[in-house]
Amino acid sequence: MADVVNEQEAIVESVEVVENAPMETESVEEPSSDQAENVNAKDEPETVAEEVMAEPLVEKPKTRKRAPRKKKEPITQEVEQSIPVEMIPHPREEAKVEKPVAVEAPAVKKRGGRKKGVKSVVTQARSRFGWCEINGLRHEHDLIMKADGTVERRDKSLSKDKKDKYGHVPLTRKELKTLLDDQVKLVFIGTGQSGGMPITPKAAKMLEEMHAVVKPTPDVIEEILAAKQKFVALIHVTC
Repeated sequence: MADVVNEQEAIVESVEVVENAPMETESVEEPSSDQAENVNAKDEPETVAEEVMAEPLVEKPKTRKRAPRKKKEPITQEVEQSIPVEMIPHPREEAKVEKPVAVEAPAVKKRGGRKKGVKSVVTQARSRFGWCEINGLRHEHDLIMKADGTVERRDKSLSKDKKDKYGHVPLTRKELKTLLDDQVKLVFIGTGQSGGMPITPKAAKMLEEMHAVVKPTPDVIEEILAAKQKFVALIHVTC
């Protein structure tokens, strides 16, 4: 029995020794990177490579760097005298621009027409002894008519100092000057209903030198109504 047990223990020991012994394995070589790529290339399906047109490279133009300007040295009198006359540049002559000549347009001849007459400011007038009616307004005193048609009372004080000499207030040169207007050339003098108002020699001479109408008042009124230009008038309503 002891021998049987010893044999079993020996078998068990041998089995343990065999299990603990290192196992011999075959060495497997790993494939290199080139071989792995070839293998992968074989396994993968072939793909059609797309042709890509490469864009042509355009070279940018080279920018030229400007050289710094050299400062001009002032030309001295000695250097200027040494330069020949032919090399000295002459200043450019400015082109002369002729001014346009104004051409006058030919004068247009105006057709000669009839001169338009000025309407008289007096549209209605009549007189009797002691009064004179102008444009419907009656005046019971001597009056003066101006160029604009206004009617004023005659100022006899300018000629009253001659009353004793003529027996009546005459028309003097002093009074006539106040009546005249530089812009009016026609003068009417009404000497009364029967023409009895006296006129001094100096005043008469002054009236002769201008365009004057001296008549009795009724006749002067007819001339005033027919007048075609501006006028001034002195009208005596009595005698």
